[in-house]
Amino acid sequence: MREMVRPSDKIVILCEDISRFAHTDKILIYLLNYLNKYGIEDKNISIIIALGSHRPMTKKEIKKKVGEEVFARIKVLNSEFKDKENLVDVGFTRGSIKVWIDRRVIEADIKIGVGSIVPHPALGYTGGGKIIFPGVAGEETVSQLHLRSALLGENIMGWVNNPIRKEMEEWVKTIGLDFIVNAVVTPENKTYKVIAGDYVEAHRRGVIYAQEIYEIVARERVDVAIVSSHNADWDFWQGTKGVIAGERIVKNEGTLILLAPCFEGIGPHLSYIDYIGSDSCEKYIREAWAFFI
Repeated sequence: MREMVRPSDKIVILCEDISRFAHTDKILIYLLNYLNKYGIEDKNISIIIALGSHRPMTKKEIKKKVGEEVFARIKVLNSEFKDKENLVDVGFTRGSIKVWIDRRVIEADIKIGVGSIVPHPALGYTGGGKIIFPGVAGEETVSQLHLRSALLGENIMGWVNNPIRKEMEEWVKTIGLDFIVNAVVTPENKTYKVIAGDYVEAHRRGVIYAQEIYEIVARERVDVAIVSSHNADWDFWQGTKGVIAGERIVKNEGTLILLAPCFEGIGPHLSYIDYIGSDSCEKYIREAWAFFI
């Protein structure tokens, strides 16, 4: 990274939100001090929390996520995904997803992504280019990306080289993601590995480590599975990650039981409850996709 930054550069660090569990407070302080060492002053660095379309983080949550020293030194803001005045239209992906990106990210000279690598239902795994797209994208873009994934008609959680991730990574080249620092964290909240470098090559190295922690081999499908989405279990929107993971090991017409406290209720997308139990899920998804195109 030393060769790519200049003292005059405006740098934005894109940081995962509270739905992920990298020890970003430790990563960020190291990263800031590294940038300072090569002439980048704190005043030229900002941090944007990559929300996707999750709810904005509170000041208390942000301080905990980035650490008190970083919070005191650097401007830290939630990404913007609703107000198009603060978004930039940057065209379409190969698969016809309309892309809106947070204006502050577009205007930066250097973009650095910080986050974790875990299995993900829409992109196979988190991490890498996902911190930009859909991390700091507009709500419409986030919705279309997830719909494109659903239209594949198969569960891609844990499949890293899937068509949706490839489309995303291809598009990220449009605005650039200069460097990533991704961590693999165990279910016990211990850092297993930290990987840094190119947003595709380093990410793939990180996925190998994530597979060591998160992937299992089941000899056969089961009749009943009890699943948890912990730590992503504070609302039903996040909690269904457990359902998608459990789907991989339950027999057709088997029983899947989700254990999740959902202490924040349904989540930021209140209409979710209207279609989650639809008898014709595919029809609903296609109608939603047609709305955007």
